[in-house]
Amino acid sequence: MRSALLGLALLARATSQQVSVLEVDAAGLQHVVSRTKRVVVFMYDGEECERAHLFQPWLHAIAQRLPSLTFARVDISNSTGTPAIAEYFGVELGSGSPKVKAMIRDADPGKRVINYLGPIEFEPFLEWSAAVLDDLPSSMSEPGYEPPVDEERRSREEEKRRARNAMNNLPSGVKEMAETMVKESRLKRVLEEMGKIDEYEAQVSHAFKSIVKENNINTEKDTYATQEANRLARNLVRERLLNYAPPHIREHVDAEVTLGDGASAMSRGPSAGTAPGGKDELQ
Repeated sequence: MRSALLGLALLARATSQQVSVLEVDAAGLQHVVSRTKRVVVFMYDGEECERAHLFQPWLHAIAQRLPSLTFARVDISNSTGTPAIAEYFGVELGSGSPKVKAMIRDADPGKRVINYLGPIEFEPFLEWSAAVLDDLPSSMSEPGYEPPVDEERRSREEEKRRARNAMNNLPSGVKEMAETMVKESRLKRVLEEMGKIDEYEAQVSHAFKSIVKENNINTEKDTYATQEANRLARNLVRERLLNYAPPHIREHVDAEVTLGDGASAMSRGPSAGTAPGGKDELQ
C-alpha cells in the first residue's frame, strides 16, 4: 500500500493537461493568492528584464511538470503601475534580476512567504518548486517578508465565507454523506490513473466488515446503520491513504465541499451509501 501511496505525487506531476502561467497585475495577484493554497510568483522589473524574458518558456515548462502548483508572473516596474507590489513584499526595484516567492495561504505566520535563493535556471527552479508543492525543506529557501495581516479580520472573513456555503445548511446526515462522496470521488480520480481502484475497494470492504462486526449491525434489516458503516469505512480508508500522500494531494481531496460538489456527486450515484461489493459480499 505504501508504494502505491507514494506514487500519488508522481501521478500529479505526470498529468498531460495543459497548464498556463498566469500573467497578473496587483489586483490579479491578490485574487490568486486569496483563492489558491500555494502560488509561486515570478516578479520581474519591466519588459527590459532580459533574464525574465529568456526564462519565460522554461517557467511554462516547469508549470507543465508541476500542474498541481500555480505559477504567476507579475511586472513590478513603475511602467505597469504595480510597483506597490515590490514595496508590499519588500522587493528592491532596479536589482536587474527577477525575484521569486512562494505564497502559502493557510500556513502559520512566519511561514506564508518563502523566498527562492537559487539561480533562475530550469533544474534548480524545478527542484525548489517541487519542494514547495510537497511542503519540504530546501537549501534554496528562506522565510520571506510578510506584510502585516489582521488575523481577526482574516478569521471573520473565513467564517463569512464558510457561512455562505449552502452545504452548512443541510441536515447533518445529508451533509456528511455528500462530503464523503465528493472526497471519495476526488481520491478515486487519482487512484484510477494509478490502476489502484480495486485495492482501494478491497480495503473499504475489509473496513466495512470490521465495523459491521464490531457494532453487531444486521445488514439485512438495518439499512441506515449499514449505510453509515459504509460511509465510515470509506472515510477511514481515505484518511489512512492520505496520511502518506503529499500535501497538495491531501489538500485537493480534503478541500471544502460545496453544495454544487455534493449535487454533482449524488447525480453520479450514491457509492458511499451502497454497501461495498453488494449484497453477496455482506453475507
